[in-house]
Amino acid sequence: MIALLTAVGAAYMGVVIYSTRIYQQEMIQSLHRSLAANLAAEPIPIQEGEMGSSVLQHWFHIFTVANPSIELYLLDLEGRVIAQSTERTEIEQTLVSIDPVLRFLADEPLPILGDDPLEADHQKAFSAAPILVNGQIRGYLYAILGSERYASVTQLLQRSQVLRLSVAIVAICSILGLLAGVFLFRMLTSRLRRLSAGITEFQSTGRAPRLGGRPRHGRHSGDELDRLEGAFDELADRITEQVGMLEKSDTVRRELIAGVSHDLRTPLTTLRGYLETLLFMEGSLSESERREYLEAAIKHGQRLSELIRALSELARLDAPEMQPQFEPFPLGEIVQDVVQKFALAASDRGVELRADFVPELPLVYADIGLIERVFENLIENALRHTPEGGTVTLALEPQEGGIKVSVTDTGPGIPVEVLSRIFDRFTRHGNAAQNHSEGMGLGLPIAKRILELHGSSIQVESKLGVGSTFSFKLPLRDEIQQIPDETFQVS
Repeated sequence: MIALLTAVGAAYMGVVIYSTRIYQQEMIQSLHRSLAANLAAEPIPIQEGEMGSSVLQHWFHIFTVANPSIELYLLDLEGRVIAQSTERTEIEQTLVSIDPVLRFLADEPLPILGDDPLEADHQKAFSAAPILVNGQIRGYLYAILGSERYASVTQLLQRSQVLRLSVAIVAICSILGLLAGVFLFRMLTSRLRRLSAGITEFQSTGRAPRLGGRPRHGRHSGDELDRLEGAFDELADRITEQVGMLEKSDTVRRELIAGVSHDLRTPLTTLRGYLETLLFMEGSLSESERREYLEAAIKHGQRLSELIRALSELARLDAPEMQPQFEPFPLGEIVQDVVQKFALAASDRGVELRADFVPELPLVYADIGLIERVFENLIENALRHTPEGGTVTLALEPQEGGIKVSVTDTGPGIPVEVLSRIFDRFTRHGNAAQNHSEGMGLGLPIAKRILELHGSSIQVESKLGVGSTFSFKLPLRDEIQQIPDETFQVS
């Protein structure tokens, strides 16, 4: 930045000096354009038709005394110096280029610079006029505008005024430009430093500071740094969210492994115990005892098989390629089939199982097999927690755009601390939590996942000492909306 300002200042100073010099030469030459013509109008001493140098020297001296700022030369037609008004006897250049003189006499635009006989390497502004003898041009009167002494004085004035003014202007411009550059540099780098500090903090602590200090009304609003800060905020939020999801998934995975290990170990240990007892006490057991042990082993084997089947079903439902087979069907018929299927189990428990719905309900649009699985899981869960003499009701209620399904029991209810995680895998409460032979804690998660595949959700309401109600809504024809991205994570 400083180097650029210095270069600009130097270039500006050079332009000022050059333009000032050209302007000065133009002004001097314009003001003295007719000087040589006026001098040539005076009688010039001629000796026998020739211009004598001694007489002309005296004649030049008379004019230069009156105007010491000029140098007079008498040139022949080829530009050779015949006479001069300077006090120096020797001159550096005795032949002056005649072309600038002819251009001056032709009234071409000024300034026109000509040779200075006293300084061979310099050209200066001049005035010229032809010398006529008997009507013929015998030579030229050549007047350098600014003698050697006058040039030194002029240069002194230039150094004291123009150069000082130029240097002062350049210095002021450089200082102002430098201050502006420092301000802009600090303003830009402060935002970059803030961004760098935010990235470093996010890298070291995992917490993402908010960098977007101004509101944004569009993805492309603001300048590049605004968009960069906004992109960092969005990226940090996304990373934080994904890290949270990974942590939650890891927690679910650990709980799943612990639950599966516990639920597999319990029936396997019991099954192994009964089989080892049969093996070691083969000769001492009665037929009834042997049958009792075998029935217990079969029961735990069946429980183990059911657990494996439930885990396999949940994994199949979590698979991305899982898609329900939607079709219209009467929901009332499925409800009647499920109620009849669980009528005997309800009777054995002393629980009344009933269906409550009006006939001629509209057709729903869903997967028959999966919805039947939801009914089975909810009724099994309700029967498991309903004491003898209680009631389990499966009700259908027409609503706008669909049919509401609810399964209500008159069990002990669900504690508040369990209610928030009732749909988590391997979550059990009440008698099921104490007796591992009752339920596996996978029925409700499977039902929840099936309803998610149908674009629906399941709600639960419970009151201690009164009972619980699980409800969901199924859409009518062609109103189903799948949500394939809302998958239940299994690690």
